[in-house]
Amino acid sequence: MSGLRTDALTIPQGVTYGVQWPIRDSDGEAVDLTGWSARAQVRTSAGSPVVAHEWSTAKGNLEIVGSTVILTVEPAESSDWGWSRGEYDVELTSLDGTVHRVTQGVIHVSPEITRD
Repeated sequence: MSGLRTDALTIPQGVTYGVQWPIRDSDGEAVDLTGWSARAQVRTSAGSPVVAHEWSTAKGNLEIVGSTVILTVEPAESSDWGWSRGEYDVELTSLDGTVHRVTQGVIHVSPEITRD
């Protein structure tokens, strides 16, 4: 797989949000992720024991389609967030159990103004 990415995300609170990462090998070819799993967590800091939010293929809010990892946030999820900044990473687990970190970075939550 190609090198580790660093992506800063700004997630608008209270709306449908999604981001995709195409996974390529060192030659730039798409990696077949069939049967792989993925997970991601946000913590207010990398060393925090508290998980602010979590995504996974098991939960269905992190998908793998072909060679692409797709993270989604539903409006109700982000509307409930009481945090405005966090650190995250996304990990893939291959069929043989090898864990690969795809990306990492900072998440900023853009506060929702229009709400109930």
